[in-house]
Amino acid sequence: MIVGNEILKYKEDIIKGLCDLIKIRSVTSQPLEGKPFGEGVNQALEYMLNLGKSLGLTVINVDGYAGHIEYGEGDEVVGVLVHLDVVPEGAGWTFPPFEGVIHEGKIYGRGASDDKGPAIVAVYGLKVLKDLGIATKRRVRVILGTSEETGMKDMEYYFSKEPLPVMAFSPDAEYPIINREKGILQLVLTKNKDESGSVVEKIVGGEAANMVPSECKAYIPADLVTSEELERLRKLAGEISEDNIDISYESGNQEVKGSRIIIRARGKSAHASTPYNGINAIACLIDFLYRAQAEINGNFGKSIYLDGFLKFIHERIGKETSGQSLGINFKDNESGELTLNLGKISYTETEKRAVLDIRYPVTVNLDMILKAIKEKASVDGISVEVHGHHPPLYIPEDHPLIVRLSNAYEKITGKKAGLVAIGGGTYARTLQNNGVAFGGAGTNYHQPDEYVTIDELMEHARICTQAIYELAI
Repeated sequence: MIVGNEILKYKEDIIKGLCDLIKIRSVTSQPLEGKPFGEGVNQALEYMLNLGKSLGLTVINVDGYAGHIEYGEGDEVVGVLVHLDVVPEGAGWTFPPFEGVIHEGKIYGRGASDDKGPAIVAVYGLKVLKDLGIATKRRVRVILGTSEETGMKDMEYYFSKEPLPVMAFSPDAEYPIINREKGILQLVLTKNKDESGSVVEKIVGGEAANMVPSECKAYIPADLVTSEELERLRKLAGEISEDNIDISYESGNQEVKGSRIIIRARGKSAHASTPYNGINAIACLIDFLYRAQAEINGNFGKSIYLDGFLKFIHERIGKETSGQSLGINFKDNESGELTLNLGKISYTETEKRAVLDIRYPVTVNLDMILKAIKEKASVDGISVEVHGHHPPLYIPEDHPLIVRLSNAYEKITGKKAGLVAIGGGTYARTLQNNGVAFGGAGTNYHQPDEYVTIDELMEHARICTQAIYELAI
């Protein structure tokens, strides 16, 4: 039976629902009582639960960590895992990031594709089954997550209270079926003290480890830089314009007491699973400081722009996205090459801290990565700590879930469903080998002007609804 096309009658409701959901700035913030990931994320969760209730479906809020919307009967549960939290908006938007603007057949806004569009669609997929009075063998739950972008603690809590689905998928990627997800490792590099006497007072850059940073700033006390040095710095910035460096006074006036010079690098945001699609502003800034040190020392004296910590980042990471200089550029036939993103930096006189996001192949051992990095970092007195880790996912092609999702995809599209690997991390890896990433809508996750085309959203809606049906019966 083909039921996927039935969701097309809810096209306008889906569009309106997505636009309304985008208007909620569901970026993780300060926890509150009953709202463990902050006010905005909780508002998004309540919005979805109220939507499910209005459609006549069963809804549950699991202590603000997550929730679910359910249809059907049966002892077993199957699931569709979506998330309502989003990464920070970042810079460089043409359209307002939290208004849900529709323009030329596209819906713009943070979360339009990752993952609010698929979340709205999944709920209306349940509504279709309800409309048709489908008798199910298994209960179907759209599980609403709230911290997918910040470590997936929501699912850890949710599955401590609710049963694990026997089969599930997360529409948070692409088609056809993603049965391999690289391991995700976030590391923190720190060095508490450095005796180099760098003129750089502070560096700040990056908003989230899983985003390529679009901006980074270095602050230098103005009285430590002569007018001749400043002129050479500005000339150097102009000579390497591809890194988009600009230099200004913080106060706008050199004469203000305590004024600082700001060196700003602008990059291009991208998802950390594809860092080569972005331009890393932190790497660009540190590269500029490296060139500045050579330039200034060669002409004016001994001003230090790179201490040991920044020198390590420049020499061992730099603008690379492969981890080659760290000795971790692993790859395999199953899932491809390791990727590395220098996601955040916080640098002061007393604490120097950088966060890396590493996506590693499914056949690689975590200890191999840690050993290689720690050996190199220890030489420079830098500590390495695991900030977060999700092992790789690998589901065989003969698994019943793969068979059912393949049937759904082929019935709607007429095409054979292939199996692919990604570097992104989805909720599928929380399902103990009972789930995969399957579908989604949109491709410019974590970037400025994130959008989903309405046509693509509704094509996904047809496939997703059919998949829900195939799992339920």
